[in-house]
Amino acid sequence: MKKVVLNNCYGGFGLSDKALELIAKRKNTTDRISHWGLERDDEDLIAVVEELGTEAEGHCAELIILEFDEGIEYTISEYDGSESIDYYVPVTMEELAQGLSITKLDLAGKYNNLKLV
Repeated sequence: MKKVVLNNCYGGFGLSDKALELIAKRKNTTDRISHWGLERDDEDLIAVVEELGTEAEGHCAELIILEFDEGIEYTISEYDGSESIDYYVPVTMEELAQGLSITKLDLAGKYNNLKLV
């Protein structure tokens, strides 16, 4: 399963200083880490949010971790800081022409969204 971190309230995604310090430590760097530079599926980000819980949240943030199947891609949308996720199964024209694999057909049935890539 893949995991991704989202902000679940108005205000915006943000991390506490404690969370940023732990992420830097996990990445073995003395450079200052910014939440803007982290991918939402970053394994260190996910581990720190799981470890700290609400202590990982920055000002006006309510962080949640969503899990979904391997092979699924996503986009994050936000409105006034509150985020939502759109899942999709990436497919190519060649796959469409030749027929989707059983795995991709199963994922498409589960997530109801294909995206031509």
